[in-house]
Amino acid sequence: MNDISSLIDVFFIIALIVPGFLAWQCARFVCNEAERERKKEGKKEEFSNFAVTIYSLVFTVPIIATFSGVTGIQSIEALRTNLFSPVYLVLLLFLGVVYELVFGLLVWVYDKIHKPEPKPEEKYDVEEAKNLIEIKQLIEQGYEYAADFDGKKIFRKPK
Repeated sequence: MNDISSLIDVFFIIALIVPGFLAWQCARFVCNEAERERKKEGKKEEFSNFAVTIYSLVFTVPIIATFSGVTGIQSIEALRTNLFSPVYLVLLLFLGVVYELVFGLLVWVYDKIHKPEPKPEEKYDVEEAKNLIEIKQLIEQGYEYAADFDGKKIFRKPK
């Protein structure tokens, strides 16, 4: 009987962490656009298993607090006893989905507020020169040297 009790405790802990894990994953998914932008800039962020567990626990706390408030369950023992009944399990999953959307929306709004504005790009007229005479003509017209590409000198001038 003791083995069954410890197995139920393991399932109980997993059932408590899963809604927080899903909420955290949803928050990351909603911000996928920002994550792609960071990857373009060369900033790739990976979370360790420990960080995933900690964030899941942090996101679980408000979900379980709301669940306890809605159901009136006040103790861990009562929560463990009633959690696996279908009504309470569906309610917990529903609250998890609601918090997933709320957390995701909050992170999305935060990212949109703190996202730096793109710098306006200057537009250039671009010309190439193959020999010294063309280079002199472009410099006289106000072009400046920009790069060397496939043996051709590239010059640019702001529009």
